[in-house]
Amino acid sequence: MKSILKRIYNIQSEYILAHFEKIKVSSGRGLFNLRCFSNVVQYAKEKKQSHIVLVFILDGKQVILHCVNIDSKGRYIENTLGYQSEDWDYFFVKRIEAEFGSANSTFKEMRSFMKRITPWYLRWSKHSEV
Repeated sequence: MKSILKRIYNIQSEYILAHFEKIKVSSGRGLFNLRCFSNVVQYAKEKKQSHIVLVFILDGKQVILHCVNIDSKGRYIENTLGYQSEDWDYFFVKRIEAEFGSANSTFKEMRSFMKRITPWYLRWSKHSEV
C-alpha cells in the first residue's frame, strides 16, 4: 500500500516542481479545519479583498490542493493551517475571484487535473486516494 501512495506522490510532486512556481506563505489565523476555500473566501470578504489563491502544498507524503489569501501587498497568507505553513512547500496554481462558487468549481477542476496526471493503473488501485 505505501509503495503505491509513494509512487503517486512522486509522480504528482515531480510534475508540480517542474510546472508551478514556489511561493512563500505567511502564517495567518490558523482555523485548523478542512474548509480552506470557505475560510479564505470569508477572510477575503471581511478584508474587502477580491481574489484568493489556489495552491498545491507538498508535505513530503501527499500533494494537497489548497486555498490561501493574498493581501493588498501581494503577500500570501495561510488562514487555515496557520503556523503549520512554515513546514511545507507551497506552489502557486491560480488566482481566482473570492466567491464561494468560483473557488469551489476551480478547486474541483484542479482535483480532476491531478487525477489526469496520475497514471490510470495507480488511480485504480484500491489503496489510491486520488
